[in-house]
Amino acid sequence: MNLDKRIKLRHLNCFLEVARQRSFAKAAAVLAVSQPAASKTIQELERILAARLFDRTPDGVELS
Repeated sequence: MNLDKRIKLRHLNCFLEVARQRSFAKAAAVLAVSQPAASKTIQELERILAARLFDRTPDGVELS
């Protein structure tokens, strides 16, 4: 299996925490980063993978 070398551990940690918390703000608090930083990290990962990972809803986020 070949993973894209642009994917870093921070991308994976952020992805997992957003999926667990179902919220960028809550995940950011757990990861001790700002909410915009968590959002940017997920956007980078989505760009690398060329796939939308989360659906944003008024109640938070869901895996897509």
